[in-house]
Amino acid sequence: MSSDPTSTPASGFERTWGDLRAINLLRWAICLLLIGLVTTEQPRSLLPGLLPDLLAPLAVLFLLSAVLFTTMLLARQPSLNIQIYIQAWVDMLLLTALVYSTGGVDSGLAVLLVTAVIGLATLLPRSAALGLACFAIAALLLEEALREFLQLQPGADFTRAGILSVLMLIGSFASNSMALRMRESTALAQQKLLDLANLEQLNDQILQHMSSGVLVVDHGGRIRQYNEAARIQLGLPTYATDSPLGSVSPALGEEWRKWLKRAEDEGDGKIIKREKHLLQPHFLRLGAYEPAATLIFLEDMEVVHHRVQQIKQAALGRLTASIAHEIRNPLSAITHASQLLGEWRNSPLEETRLLRIIDTHCGRIDRIINDILSLSQQREIRPSSIALRKWLEELAVDYRMQKPDLSVILDFSKVGPDIRVRFDPMHLQQIITNLWDNAARYARPENGDPPRVQHRAWHLPNLNTTHMDVRDNGPGIPSDEINQVFEPFFTRQGSGTGLGLYIARELCECNHAHIELRQEPGMGACFQISFMETWQQAPQ
Repeated sequence: MSSDPTSTPASGFERTWGDLRAINLLRWAICLLLIGLVTTEQPRSLLPGLLPDLLAPLAVLFLLSAVLFTTMLLARQPSLNIQIYIQAWVDMLLLTALVYSTGGVDSGLAVLLVTAVIGLATLLPRSAALGLACFAIAALLLEEALREFLQLQPGADFTRAGILSVLMLIGSFASNSMALRMRESTALAQQKLLDLANLEQLNDQILQHMSSGVLVVDHGGRIRQYNEAARIQLGLPTYATDSPLGSVSPALGEEWRKWLKRAEDEGDGKIIKREKHLLQPHFLRLGAYEPAATLIFLEDMEVVHHRVQQIKQAALGRLTASIAHEIRNPLSAITHASQLLGEWRNSPLEETRLLRIIDTHCGRIDRIINDILSLSQQREIRPSSIALRKWLEELAVDYRMQKPDLSVILDFSKVGPDIRVRFDPMHLQQIITNLWDNAARYARPENGDPPRVQHRAWHLPNLNTTHMDVRDNGPGIPSDEINQVFEPFFTRQGSGTGLGLYIARELCECNHAHIELRQEPGMGACFQISFMETWQQAPQ
């Protein structure tokens, strides 16, 4: 930060103008002193070394400078910076002349020069303050040398002049450093106050725009702050600050007292009813020291329920539309085939073909219904600790026995024996077997090799998660279909329902896990499952 007085904030300007006015008062005091010496009948008795011929003109000069500078200060013209420099150099010249005309440093008035230098140093930059001190020292020594040259009485006292010079130099440096530090501290304090005011305004705006009700209650149960939502929910008057919580809402006050007795840092109370609102209070202790205030959040359960219903209705609408679209196609085929069967001129071969069409599409509708029922029925989870590699090897044995016609190679060599995950085994089985089924259908390497599915798992201790890649050796998923694979009823095969990956994603979310497609150019399809609640230890 610059030590230039004009670089201070607005309130810093006021402070510097005030300091300059204080120095001007010292100037008026010197004027009164000189006027008193001029009007005194025996000035030499007070100042033996006085030069009377210089006293009256010097008093007039001091008076003119005091009047002129007072006018400039009242008008604040010219600028503060210019006034400081003008007054500093004029004062040095006049005070040096005063010391010379009153008998040099022996008169004791040289202290005024020291005082002026130290006072002006508080208003100047470091270099200018030291320059002013050096000028005053040179002027004082020159004044003593002139007295020695003219052989005035009392004679020159260079020892005392040297001591005063040292005092001026040290004093100007110290006062300038102190003033600079004070200005920096003042500016920092003002900036902090401004930041706090802005932060308080920001917090107030956030608080008032929250949809949840918010109250701050002190240790005595009196409301200290609240937002508009809380005022509406509790029916508070326009100004309810300092009102007892129990008087505005006895039920909420009772829940708050019960929570205090439990000595918890945060917790929920029972749902309270207030006119048309069902309010769920949540209490949070503010501050680590007693007595502490309490922050109370009020969630309107009617609003939450309404939002949940809207989300459910929107999701149900999308799912219903998808189901209707998927069932309409096989139903159209069945209807058309049944109409053709109603004709008398069908040959046995044609009837057989039409019956096969009806059977195929009935089976497709049956699979869609089963998948939808599976999606709705498997929401309840029963998580358990699973030793991943051992579990995958056992699942592979059952999978090959159930589907002996599928020629797919399952590789678990990159799954460590100590990797464990927490998941519902039935859900994980459905997810993994669906990925294997997809690999068996779509992963057809160009060189004619059988489909191969490689599994790789690793643990991240810093995130407390485990990841598993399930990658096939096929051509991968076309780039224009990557964003659709998890959408319901998306399939590239007419016999599929397109619900497998959608159900896999839903089951992962139920188990606090996540599945995503991480396909790289030139590589097969890779589905990565991230298990969020995991740990790594040797299997029991």
